[in-house]
Amino acid sequence: MAAPSAQDPEGFWQANGYSFPMVHDVDGGPKFNVEGIPTTLFIDAKGNLVDKQVGGMDQATFESKLSQILR
Repeated sequence: MAAPSAQDPEGFWQANGYSFPMVHDVDGGPKFNVEGIPTTLFIDAKGNLVDKQVGGMDQATFESKLSQILR
């Protein structure tokens, strides 16, 4: 079986054992000025962009940014 590709994000997700929610937004790139992949957008419950990380991110940074939003 071939490794999941960029055209199969769900396969990549499953193959790597990720368990947190993944959402595809095909229209959000221009709206949130996404210029590169990966880009992580931190959006609050009201739909406001509160933080953005372009490029890779370690787990500690992700958790720190997420905890600030959930306060």
